[in-house]
Amino acid sequence: MKVGRQELNLHNARFLGNLDWAFQGRAHDFAMVNYEKNKTKLSFGGGYNQNEMANGKIDYTVSGQYQNAQLARFEQQFGGLNLSLLFWNEGRQNNSLTDKPVFYRQTFGIPALAYKLRNTTISAYYYHQTGKNPGGKEVNAYDVSAKVVHNLALNVEKGQKLGVVGGFEMLSGTPTNETSKSSSFAPLYGTNHAHNGFMDLFYVGNHDNSVGLNDFYAKLRYDFNPKQFIQTDFHWFNAHAAVLGASNEELNGHLGKEIDFSAGYIISSAFSIQAGYSHFLPTDTFKHILGGAELHKTQNWAYIMLIFRPNNKARFIGVPL
Repeated sequence: MKVGRQELNLHNARFLGNLDWAFQGRAHDFAMVNYEKNKTKLSFGGGYNQNEMANGKIDYTVSGQYQNAQLARFEQQFGGLNLSLLFWNEGRQNNSLTDKPVFYRQTFGIPALAYKLRNTTISAYYYHQTGKNPGGKEVNAYDVSAKVVHNLALNVEKGQKLGVVGGFEMLSGTPTNETSKSSSFAPLYGTNHAHNGFMDLFYVGNHDNSVGLNDFYAKLRYDFNPKQFIQTDFHWFNAHAAVLGASNEELNGHLGKEIDFSAGYIISSAFSIQAGYSHFLPTDTFKHILGGAELHKTQNWAYIMLIFRPNNKARFIGVPL
């Protein structure tokens, strides 16, 4: 049992993940009970928030946070097959309405379904959302993804290997002319930087009422040896729902393309260095979604960082295949 402020970092971090590079981090005031035996894992818990200590119910006015939440999770491994199930229910108080109602939204599904056969792993996940979003709109949304990862050993003695990935993610969205209900999936507490490109153009604070996203991607990674790698990711982004223009005409759903380059080198048992460059090619539809703003012709981002992790086997950060 674990009670208090804690991270909820589960499965592939798509719906529940940590966010330790943000200044405030991400944690939940939660009570969790975890049971584990052999290849079976079971967890359940919940949290409740209000503005101040009191014996009675107090309104919760912190924007963008849930007043109460409950979680149940099951994970089981069957030989080479790994399966998990998740149920999450949360209530958010709408303080803009007179009676300040609490709207409840449920997220449930299969966060992990993976099968490994020799050097190839086939994995998928599916989430579904129902209930009402914080604005009180009825929600019926989903997130489905699948990918294939193949690792090929080129030189076992030197540790040279090649990794190839192909996959997609489809997050449902709401057409821009729909105002009565929401079909927009919200990966509320996910580590979004690990999904949909490293430039974080999608699903970083723009969940509710979005037009959704179809992300088709391919990745290629080459390890020179256990200490050094390079990687290239390519993303093709499309809107999932219809995007209407100023004259109510339907626009082309293509949003843009992104290319991410990454590289890393392990200096010692405690230090490693990592760098990356990303370039995005937006379309007119992407500009329209942003309100018609004129974007700079060059959309890119680059970084270089020194990593100090003396007690962690993961020598690089945020570059999974």
